[in-house]
Amino acid sequence: TGSYDHLASISTIEGKPQTQILKDHTDAIYGVAVSPDGTRIATVAGDRTLKVWDASTGKRLFTLSESTAELYTVAFRPDGKQLCAGGADKTLRTWNLTPNGATLAKSAFAHQGAILQARYTPDGKSIVTCGADNAVKRWEMASLAEEHVYKSSNEVPHSLAIDPKGTQIAVGRHDGTCTLCSLNPVPMRISQEPNKDAKVAWVKRNRYCLPQQQQQTDRKSTRLNSSHANISY
Repeated sequence: TGSYDHLASISTIEGKPQTQILKDHTDAIYGVAVSPDGTRIATVAGDRTLKVWDASTGKRLFTLSESTAELYTVAFRPDGKQLCAGGADKTLRTWNLTPNGATLAKSAFAHQGAILQARYTPDGKSIVTCGADNAVKRWEMASLAEEHVYKSSNEVPHSLAIDPKGTQIAVGRHDGTCTLCSLNPVPMRISQEPNKDAKVAWVKRNRYCLPQQQQQTDRKSTRLNSSHANISY
């Protein structure tokens, strides 16, 4: 966990309770991530740095300081070989991890407002972000090329999660609602041949023209009332 007191802590959830304090940031910690193998912890903070720690000892391993403003979110790629982070400078960055450090892989201007959350897809091939510009976007991991912009809302998306199968995104917004949408929306396809039995309907969420039968499945955009829009799979 990370907090406004500049500290992060590691607590055991099994056996004898034990807590380690990670102390090296000089501003509030906004994001924490644990590597898939559980050996490393990454933290980002208002001091514009990303720090990586040894999960067993609490020792700081290295600091990444390419960001030019506060960092709000950090994530490990599912294979544990890369990190991504974003924040107030609106730039998404990725770093390739090595045994002794990390090297900047790519950076891209991603949103018109601060990046609030970033998550890798389960296959590690894409990164999904949401920002203070109300937008939710998907990026190709290797190049950080924009792959898709999801339908926007008037409410800020504060949190997001991707289901383990990589089929849906859950987005928690400022108004206390959670919206579910397809990670890979079906592209519009228009038949060149006349077909009197073909039925189509506009899907409001993704603005695509789909067969009527498929529309029944893909049309709905689920909104879950909640006092806080913090979500996870």
